[in-house]
Amino acid sequence: MITPGKVNEWTWCDGDSDGYSRSGRWKKNILTDEEWNFIDRMVSEIGLIRKDLVADSFKEAHEKKKERFDSIETYELLRNYKPKS
Repeated sequence: MITPGKVNEWTWCDGDSDGYSRSGRWKKNILTDEEWNFIDRMVSEIGLIRKDLVADSFKEAHEKKKERFDSIETYELLRNYKPKS
């Protein structure tokens, strides 16, 4: 389950897994590798959907993935994420 804490942890380092590893924060075990990769994929998908570069079937599949979030508000945290750079 993806929670606000997990989204915030991912956005803290702007999705940079190497930087996250170097920070030592990974030792807190807030995010698993699988969750990290899922959030990465979701951010990529959100970008493609925003640019209208995907088929309706892709959008439908993306909608189903929202079930992995604990709430729609948590999904919106990720959807509203803006890269620092």
